[in-house]
Amino acid sequence: MQNPHDALVKRSLKDAKIARDFFKSHLPAAIRDRVDFNTLRLTDKGYIDEQLRQCYSDIVYQCLIDGSEGYFYCLVEHQSTADAMMPYRFLKYNVGLMDDHLRQGNKTLPAIVNICLYHGAESPY
Repeated sequence: MQNPHDALVKRSLKDAKIARDFFKSHLPAAIRDRVDFNTLRLTDKGYIDEQLRQCYSDIVYQCLIDGSEGYFYCLVEHQSTADAMMPYRFLKYNVGLMDDHLRQGNKTLPAIVNICLYHGAESPY
């Protein structure tokens, strides 16, 4: 990741206390109220291929959502223009997360909350 602002955001969000405050402040109440923030833990999962790592960085937190395992998938985006493929990319990353979750022996799919940090003037997302 080449942009120093992205590096700062990524480094900050890897701190569980900062991430907890960020999620509590920015998630809609309908989601936030269902999360057990005491179970929040950073994972070592990453789903972005090497070609896209120059533009994107991902951070994955695992936690209990409604008493079941769930994930926050944070995408730090290094661009200021809309990416029409963003929903498709999230879909690919989410399938990777679900595959890993099922390989761990889980029998149900996890809840996944996608968060895209975008620094453009007007959000297309």
